[in-house]
Amino acid sequence: MLPRITFIVALFLASCLQMLGALPQDIQQLIDTLDVQISQRNMYLQQKEQGIASLRNQYLKAATYRERFYLLGQLLDEYDAYNTDSALAVCRLREEIAAKSKDTNLQLQAKLTTANTLSILGMYKEALEIADGINPNEVTEDLKRYYYHVYRATYGLMADYALRPEDKHRYFTLTDQYRDSLLTTYEDGTVSKAVVVCDQLNAHGHPQQGIDSLMPYMGAQMDSPRALGIPSYTLSESYRMLGDTDNQMRQLLISAIGDMQSGTKEYISLRKLAILLYEQGDIDHAYQYLRLCMDDAVDCNARMRMLEVNQIFKAVNETYLGQIESQRSHLRWALVPACIFAALLAGALFWLFREMRTLSQARKELASANEQLIITNQALKESSSLKQEYIAQYMDQCSVYIDRLDHYRKSLAKIAKSGSIEELKKYNKSLGAVDEEIRSFYASFDETFLKMFPTFVEDFNALLQPDEQIQPKTPGQLNTELRIFALIRLGITDSAKIAQFLRYSVATIYTYRTRIRNKALGDRDRLEEAIMTIGKAQ
Repeated sequence: MLPRITFIVALFLASCLQMLGALPQDIQQLIDTLDVQISQRNMYLQQKEQGIASLRNQYLKAATYRERFYLLGQLLDEYDAYNTDSALAVCRLREEIAAKSKDTNLQLQAKLTTANTLSILGMYKEALEIADGINPNEVTEDLKRYYYHVYRATYGLMADYALRPEDKHRYFTLTDQYRDSLLTTYEDGTVSKAVVVCDQLNAHGHPQQGIDSLMPYMGAQMDSPRALGIPSYTLSESYRMLGDTDNQMRQLLISAIGDMQSGTKEYISLRKLAILLYEQGDIDHAYQYLRLCMDDAVDCNARMRMLEVNQIFKAVNETYLGQIESQRSHLRWALVPACIFAALLAGALFWLFREMRTLSQARKELASANEQLIITNQALKESSSLKQEYIAQYMDQCSVYIDRLDHYRKSLAKIAKSGSIEELKKYNKSLGAVDEEIRSFYASFDETFLKMFPTFVEDFNALLQPDEQIQPKTPGQLNTELRIFALIRLGITDSAKIAQFLRYSVATIYTYRTRIRNKALGDRDRLEEAIMTIGKAQ
């Protein structure tokens, strides 16, 4: 019964997630990134203001008209889509500087930038009056691209906002003509040309071809966040025409992120993104983004953008009210499966309670078995402890025995000296008997210890550096270093006792221990702790 209940619960949860219409993971990650960029908006705007202040200072220090003119051009780039009133003021100042310079090319360039700024402000008639007043034959090669851009942008905006179909068609035709002329000024293989080509294909109803032409350039290195935003917005229009909402949203997000990072206040991507998010039910983000669009449009004095956002707010409000009523209706219907789910959950809990009662007795029996196992394990530990204690006591007694033999030898030597027994003195001076006892004792110790800890040598060497490992000369026996740490493993850690056992000075034992610690593979201060674990059950 439980697997069946689990399946029903999983099916119900999957249905709920489907109703929520969760966004793809990469889109949600882009939304999170955009939110971070918006939270850092003040930082980007401060950076932009610092750049503007720096250009102003450079302008005041400029010595020539040409130098001032081009510094004003950089300043205009900063104000473009940031503060249209300031941009227009810079345009007028550029025209004054160009007039003073007597440079025809500078004067022509100044007029074009003024026309472009007026076009952004929605003053299309004034922009075209300036552009039409320029003799096309006087436009130099380096200004042709900007010249065609002004016409293409102005007529494109006029086509977007035209009310009468005949006007829209006429402006669209002019936009198309100037777009064709603009394309002739670009070199092949550039992102800028690919953007214009994609825009042209979109305008003629070939969005997929537009995507195919621009997408290969999207991995190219962009020279600024603003440059990244423009091609992404163009691609979003292609996907919009194809009805591919997910990819449209991806490109709008990338474009909006670029707008935020560049400190732009006059943009389209964030507004269109807000509409898509609202249509998908993300009301919080839609409201947040639209409010930011309005605040930036007001700061920038972008009149057309303010009008666009106002129109959206009205539509959002109507949709919001309808969605509230729809959500109430959905909530009422959602109560039915929720009640069913609650009943199934109650049944599952009852079944689990009954099973838990059945398992209760088994737990008690298991607890009893565990107690018995703990007692057995404790007995084994005590047995192991007794073994080690016995061996240590045995070795201590043997060591005392050897000391007594040596003391006895020394006593005999004294007697022999006093009695002038030359033969006894000669025999007494020989250490053969004692040395033989010591060797026998060490051999017995080695044999006993290695029976208790058969892998001691390998385990001990595993704690040392590969090139510092110690191998006994004779299999089945230990050398001095190994015996020192064998005694430590048995719990004899006092250097004085180890020295007494091995018949070395305390200083010598200390030197051996220090030398071995310096060869440790890991922490030298924890080597002896690690040795104490050799032979213990894991």
